[in-house]
Amino acid sequence: MNTIKSSLTLNDVSFQFTSQSSPFFKNITLAFAPGLVHFIQGQNGVGKSTFFRILQGRIEGNEIASGSIS
Repeated sequence: MNTIKSSLTLNDVSFQFTSQSSPFFKNITLAFAPGLVHFIQGQNGVGKSTFFRILQGRIEGNEIASGSIS
């Protein structure tokens, strides 16, 4: 039995907190290889939690996200 491995791919993902604010992320394209452990690191306030909220689809109120995640 063959198992198909898939990866997490973000294609041209952009995000802004309101329509009046500058983009927080703009046109991010990433691919996470299957079968590997990945981690995100950075200083406080650089957008790690926001990035994970976008992955989870937890966009709130006036926030705007575009692009595709597969």
